[in-house]
Amino acid sequence: MPNPADLRRRLRALAVAGLPVGDLWSRSDALLRRHVPYDVGAWGQVDPATLLSTGCLVLGLPFDAEREREILRLEHDDGDVNRLVDLVRRTPPAGSLDLTTGGHPERSARYPALLGPLGIRDDLRVAMVRDGLCWGSVYAYRRSSVFTAAEVALLGSVAGDLADGVHLALLRADAMSDGSPDSPGLLLMGADGRVTAVSEVADRWLRLLAPDGRIPPVVTSLLAALGGAHPGPARARVQTEDGRWLVLHASHIDGAGSAVIVEAARPVELAEVLCAAYGLTVRERDVVGPVLRGEANRSVARTLGISEYTVKEHLKSVFGKVGVLSRAELAARLLHEQYLPRRDAGVPAGSAGWFRETA
Repeated sequence: MPNPADLRRRLRALAVAGLPVGDLWSRSDALLRRHVPYDVGAWGQVDPATLLSTGCLVLGLPFDAEREREILRLEHDDGDVNRLVDLVRRTPPAGSLDLTTGGHPERSARYPALLGPLGIRDDLRVAMVRDGLCWGSVYAYRRSSVFTAAEVALLGSVAGDLADGVHLALLRADAMSDGSPDSPGLLLMGADGRVTAVSEVADRWLRLLAPDGRIPPVVTSLLAALGGAHPGPARARVQTEDGRWLVLHASHIDGAGSAVIVEAARPVELAEVLCAAYGLTVRERDVVGPVLRGEANRSVARTLGISEYTVKEHLKSVFGKVGVLSRAELAARLLHEQYLPRRDAGVPAGSAGWFRETA
């Protein structure tokens, strides 16, 4: 019988195991299958600012680029159900095709186009959401049976743990690279609480909190929050004396020690390279991000403190600059012109969600 507490504990342990995203997903997939059996697992990584794909791993079915392109297209098709833009607004952020359509999967655009021909009976989709940000998704497929409401609830309950795994993997990769001064920094500490290694970037961030070079109290508190057997991660947000905000992520590491990743807090927004590619203004960027994440014009207007008419005018300008006529076309154009070429060329995603290269 599935044990939710055990599943979450094991996923949290994987999240802090220091694995690259692909290895993390392979091991997470095997773990999920032991609790909720399925035939095919499709793991996707997305840019939280746009929910557009930055990585993919399919387990249990040969990868087919044309099929994947169609799945990505349907993510912005109003005729489909349980799209990522829909799931991120649910609690929990999960749903099955059979339950959502009342046992009539043919009501979903993806069933006759993709799932039926592959002999798929049902799918269960989970958006990896933590603190309102989506870092990826896992789509589980069954050929001979449907998912139960309990199974949907179980996988939905670990959405945040799955998101933590992806985000921490991206943070670690950035912290260990020769990144910019604004990249995340890495601090390693032994079981005795002494620093064993600190990156130059981490040292600079931490001195904003403790100019005398001592370990800031927030780090001590985070390590205490980890507890004895608790694998983490633990997270805190703290303001520096000059008004900047930092986010710290602490976790146990193999052996007797802990790791703390320090990053600058930043808004989730369209990457500058995308704005430059199409000549978008700052306000147009502010509108495009929420629109691609599925927010209605009224919601965008309320968030930005502008009128719904102004939102429509900004969108009209964006559509003209990008050369599209609708939200779906906008998502497709950005996906095929900006995301997939980088993804397919093997450019890794950075800790903010966009790819590490800047040109």
